[in-house]
Amino acid sequence: MLDFDNFPAELASEPIEALLRDLAIVASLVIQVYDLLATYHTEYKYIWRAPPNVVNSIHIFSRYFGIVSQLSVFVFSVVKLSHPNMKETCEMFLALQLLPFHIQLCTLEIILILRVYALYTKRPFIGISLLLLFLAENSLVVFFGWVWSFNNFPFSPNCILSGRPPQVVIYANLALLSGHFSILCMTIVKLSQYTTLRDASGQCPQLIRVLLRDGTFVFFGTFTPWLFFVLYAFFVGTVAHIAIPLLSGTFTILTCRLILNMQSMRSTPPPTDGVALTTCFAITEFQGTATTIPSESNTAAS
Repeated sequence: MLDFDNFPAELASEPIEALLRDLAIVASLVIQVYDLLATYHTEYKYIWRAPPNVVNSIHIFSRYFGIVSQLSVFVFSVVKLSHPNMKETCEMFLALQLLPFHIQLCTLEIILILRVYALYTKRPFIGISLLLLFLAENSLVVFFGWVWSFNNFPFSPNCILSGRPPQVVIYANLALLSGHFSILCMTIVKLSQYTTLRDASGQCPQLIRVLLRDGTFVFFGTFTPWLFFVLYAFFVGTVAHIAIPLLSGTFTILTCRLILNMQSMRSTPPPTDGVALTTCFAITEFQGTATTIPSESNTAAS
């Protein structure tokens, strides 16, 4: 809905919100470009010079799709939103933001799923369960967030989401939260089975500690601000025009960092301090090292 009853007053009260929206878009674009430049040598070594594979393809897609999509959003904002707009234009702008947002979140979730799949030694049952979880979660998001509620989002003349979002949107957010929380729980449960392992120095293997720490960091680092934005939107007022571009850029960077660390771990050990967003697509490559996670058959045999 688009309310023009008090159009002059409403439009005059929005310059700050429109400016914050544009600044959030620019900030998302800048941090993505900065991260690209900061990791260029690592990306060149482990992505561009490596043989093509699914994980590397996900990295290239996520990295450059994120930058191109934010650039498109910025151009649309400058060209189309510099004057009062009709509802169709506002819906087009919202779709231009939400579609990359959802795609980038899906790519991040795929990497996390591959990580869990590897931890469970690529068991078919686990793979099918994770696939069904992914499909069910995103089907609910599409249904509640797009099909059911998209045409009911309230807009101001500057295409700022006004008022509170449709109540049904909370179901889409709960579906996303439940899916990622399930992935985190599966990671913790599996890694907890190996916390009693000790390397030569008597410490818990580094790979186990890093995987557990990073999975927890990605979950809470992603969904803590998300939860804040959602609760703020329902109880105070929507800040989607700020949250969507910032979170979209965050998803892109997390996905690329996870993949870069995953690929670099194949030839170098993970760092000992700081938050290294490390995962491992082929844990069997680490067999014979102090940080090996043994297969379930080996664990049972011992």
